[in-house]
Amino acid sequence: MAGSGDNQPGWGEGHTIAKHASRIPSGHPEGYLEAFAQLYTDLAEQIAARNEGRTPVKAALLVPGVKEGVEGCSSLRECSPLRSRIRAG
Repeated sequence: MAGSGDNQPGWGEGHTIAKHASRIPSGHPEGYLEAFAQLYTDLAEQIAARNEGRTPVKAALLVPGVKEGVEGCSSLRECSPLRSRIRAG
């Protein structure tokens, strides 16, 4: 967050965040599986922290939430070929 003025978590700490989320070189076929493993690990940390009454590790809070999911679905709906045909009449 250092000096960005934006409230996005992690701004100004790019190297640390990238290091947290990346264990495999870019383009490696196992990266897809590792990405899901990282999501599950971060979500497990959030759940454990809540159950234990503590604050989760900061890096675990980078997981997309419900808001981001809704926005993503809305974007997909807008880009749908069926929607384009309906608009065209």
